[in-house]
This record gives sequence, C-alpha cells and structure tokens, in this order.
Amino acid sequence: LPAALAGEGIMTLHPSEAVRTIPPQADIEETGGPQRTILQQSALEALEEAGDLVTDRAVWRCLLETDHIRRMAMRSPSCGRSLHAVSHQATYDYFTSFMQILSHAEERSASRTRSPKAAFSLRCVPPDKAFSFSSYDRPAGYAAYSLQELASMLDFTPDDVIRYHVERDDIYRWIDQVVGDGKLAKKVQGISDRNELRSTIQKRIDELWKRLR
Repeated sequence: LPAALAGEGIMTLHPSEAVRTIPPQADIEETGGPQRTILQQSALEALEEAGDLVTDRAVWRCLLETDHIRRMAMRSPSCGRSLHAVSHQATYDYFTSFMQILSHAEERSASRTRSPKAAFSLRCVPPDKAFSFSSYDRPAGYAAYSLQELASMLDFTPDDVIRYHVERDDIYRWIDQVVGDGKLAKKVQGISDRNELRSTIQKRIDELWKRLR
C-alpha cells in the first residue's frame, strides 16, 4: 500500500515519524485550566509514565512541546468561553491521535530498554485497545490506557462495576491479551476484592519498573 500511494505522490508516515517531522505549534503551558477533562488527565498520566519508556528523545521532546493537551479541552475554565472552537468529536479525535503516537513510540522503544517485556507491559495503549469500565446497565464513562491507570481507577470504581468485570473475566483478558502480561493475568483472575486486586496489579507494576532501572 505505501508503494501504491507513493506512485500517486502521497507520502506515508508512522505516527512516531510524523511527530519527528511535523513541527510543534506551541509549548505545553496550560492544560485546559484548573479542571482537566478526563481525556486530558489520561493523556498527562500517560505522558508522565512515558518519560522513562520512550528512548527516542527527539520524539519525546516534541510530545512535550506540542499543544496536544490544551487541544483536548472541551470547556472553558471561565465565563463559559471555549478555548478552541472544536466539537467533542474533534477533541476525542485529537486525544486518539496523541495516544496512538505515544503508544507507537513506546512500543518502538521497548526493544532498546533493559527489559523489553517489562517496557511493553508498562506502555500505554491507544483508545481502541483501552479497558473501558462498565456496569451491568451501562458504560461507566471512563477507561484505562495502561496498567498504572487501571490500578489507579480501581480506587474509585464502584463495586458493581468491579463485580461485573470480575464475573466476565474482563480484567484477566485485557491484561493477558492487550497488555501482554500473562503472569499478572493469572494472578488477578478470580480476585474480586478491590484492595487485593489493586495491590496485586501495583506490585507487578513496581516489579516491572525495577527491571528497567
């Protein structure tokens, strides 16, 4: 496909290559005011974790310098005025692109770390692979894009939501098939207690970071 597109004068790029070649618009100074959206919070947490996972410093610097986070704002911090004239769909699309770039950069960097398997397990994932929380009745309205975010969200996730996912083995399958950590997946399978579940995941996260440092 890239060759066919090239024949038509269309250049193709991997997401992380686009970050290196397309200049940033501005520095990240403000991130949507005093109240961040859930998309901004997820992106910022993923970006913070990525500092030790992305080995391509050119990509990393570009991610820090761009105004991606600011463009994920859905509402004004004051007077009801929008910071950017964009729809919620456009905001989500921007968030999706950002997470795809970050995830791709982390995956490419994994092989150059002290423990590729650990780095791969700790990476963030793009929105189409995120763990979306839900209850028996409806979606909860938030999702985890990494093991660390999953562990953090278990602090406030309602009991019925946790019970729903435990009964369906959703957490086990996501960790095993998406994150790619079969060892942790087996440990959490069948655990229904919130604190035990979170503690088991956090201990594994800490263990993985030790392999990288």
